[in-house]
Amino acid sequence: MDKAANNVAIVCKSFYISVMTKEVESSSTFVQCTETANDILSGIIKPVKGPKRNDKLPSLYCTVKMHKTPVSFRFITAGCNTVLQETSIAVGKCLKLMLNTARLSPTYRIKELDNDIFIIDNRDKVIQCINKSNISGHKGRKYLSTWDFTTLYTKIPHSILLDKITWFVNKVFDCMAKFSNPKLYVTLTSNLKSAYYSKNRSNNNVCYNASELIAAIKNIIGQAYIVYHGVVFRQCIGIPMGINSAPYFANIYLHAFEYSYLQKLISEGKEDIAKLLSDNTHRYQDDCISINDNGIFGIHYADMYDGSAMELKNTNTSRDKSNFLDLTISIYRGKFIFQSYDKRNDFNFKVVNYPNIAGNIPTSQSYGVFTSQLVRFCSVNSCFKNFVKDVRHLITTLANQHFKTDLLKSRFSRFACNHMFAWARYNNDIQSSQCLNTIFDRLKLN
Repeated sequence: MDKAANNVAIVCKSFYISVMTKEVESSSTFVQCTETANDILSGIIKPVKGPKRNDKLPSLYCTVKMHKTPVSFRFITAGCNTVLQETSIAVGKCLKLMLNTARLSPTYRIKELDNDIFIIDNRDKVIQCINKSNISGHKGRKYLSTWDFTTLYTKIPHSILLDKITWFVNKVFDCMAKFSNPKLYVTLTSNLKSAYYSKNRSNNNVCYNASELIAAIKNIIGQAYIVYHGVVFRQCIGIPMGINSAPYFANIYLHAFEYSYLQKLISEGKEDIAKLLSDNTHRYQDDCISINDNGIFGIHYADMYDGSAMELKNTNTSRDKSNFLDLTISIYRGKFIFQSYDKRNDFNFKVVNYPNIAGNIPTSQSYGVFTSQLVRFCSVNSCFKNFVKDVRHLITTLANQHFKTDLLKSRFSRFACNHMFAWARYNNDIQSSQCLNTIFDRLKLN
């Protein structure tokens, strides 16, 4: 099931096929091709000095969105072991490297701003922004808003997508060319695990200059084929979900609009607005949050993403409370507080989660899940009470899945010794017998 990977839905086969057929044959997403699969495969460009390719076009499948009312489906392009898989992996690694370059390069940065990239990889920058605001005693009323791009992968026109990514690739390569020791190529390691800049072309590994990388991206976007019931279709709008480079395409597409709008504000003499947007807006894929921007993002987002075919909706649960990633953030007595949030708890069905060691699985690694979750709970809870609440709920869940409470207690004590930096800010000694009794006593076990 969608957003609940360890959970399975049973769907009527006839209904599943009718949903798939409607999406492929009757929607505006796909167009039927006159060429055969063999004709298309012979014309697809191989990666530059690339690895062996698989001569197979992707298929399409869908996962069930049981948390939606009515129940809907998410359509995924099965890109594994297909003709463009290696190209997509290589391009994704290149774009990841280039995004990091854009964050750090002074020649890329808009000089009037400390930050011109909204993109984040996790919750850390959001928590840093919250803590900074709480410590600095931000004057005036605190402000919080969250937003969701409802059509990020499905409605992007390919021509605009390619135009924005081309702009980004050329700009980053121009920045690298201005160094005293210019790096004109992006090279992949032999196993395609990472990419790095190089002065010269590699003769053994996948290697791209700017025009070659753009050509590879154009190849992925323009040749987004699937085979359905033996017939070839091409995805003519949107980014194929399931291919390795898809998240980078989406991120860079939105970044191009954001960067251009910040430049526009600066050129119009609205530097104060640009700074509020750049310092207080964070975006993880299609989820966006603005903290203490005095509502500026809500005023400007329509102009910022004008022409992007994006639809945004506000996702605040109230004026002073919202969920973002795995956090519930709220404003209380002039300060931000946050606690853990798991959207699966809002589903109208029970979600199977965490290992069940009654099965034939390694015990030691399973108990390691407990430790990793304790570290996470420290990161996502600003107050001790909510940390204890999460730990007690986790212990109850694991104990009902055949974990031994005495071993969990031992693991908790080990965590308390080894990760003091994580829990010290609570101003409570979690190693004390009183705290251990609070957490482990009177658990509600099945």
